[in-house]
Amino acid sequence: MSFGEREPRSYDVTWEPEDSNIPLPLAKMRWRGLTWYRASAAGTSGAVHGRSFWTKKWDREHEDVLRGRARTVTLTNTAMREYKVPLQLVAVSHLEFHAVGNRRRVWNSIKKIRAVGKKISQGYGVVSSVEVERLDIPVERFSLDYMSKDGAPARNVPVEWAVEQGMRVRGQIAAPIQPPYWRIKDTHTVSVAV
Repeated sequence: MSFGEREPRSYDVTWEPEDSNIPLPLAKMRWRGLTWYRASAAGTSGAVHGRSFWTKKWDREHEDVLRGRARTVTLTNTAMREYKVPLQLVAVSHLEFHAVGNRRRVWNSIKKIRAVGKKISQGYGVVSSVEVERLDIPVERFSLDYMSKDGAPARNVPVEWAVEQGMRVRGQIAAPIQPPYWRIKDTHTVSVAV
C-alpha cells in the first residue's frame, strides 16, 4: 500500500446478540419446543389517535461551512437526505401490562423506563409514572398475560396453542414470540387479536 491510500474496510452494519435468550425477570411458557415470556402486550384505555410527521432537513443557513470545492449538498440520496416521515401517534392515559414474575426484579427493571415507542429521542412516548401491582390470583389460574378478558390473545402466541387454550383466534401473522422481537429468523405463525 502506498502512502496516502487507505486500506478498504468492511463494516458490520447489523448487530445481533450471540444468544437470543434475553433474560427478563418473568416466568416462561414452554410448548412443543417453543418458549415465550409470560407477559401481555400493552393494553390501552381511552386512546386518542393522531398523525404527525418526523422531518429531517438540511440547514441551508449554514452552507458556508462547506469546505473544498463543494458548492451544493445533494439532498436526495446521501447521508444528508431530507425526510418527511408520517408518524402515527397514540396518546393514552395509561398502558397496562399483565405478567408473571419476580415483582421486585420487575420493578427494578421498569422503574428506569422514561419513554416507550418510536422516536423517544425526539420526546415522544414519555412515561410520567410507573406502578407495579400484585394481583391476588394463584399463578395456575392467572391467564391475563396471554389471554384478554374477552377471550382473545393478549400477546403473540402460537396459533395451535391458543386454540388449545380456548382462545378466539381472529387472525394469523408471522412474528417472533420472544425477544429480540425484530429478529425475522425467529418468527412463528402466531395468533393475533384484531
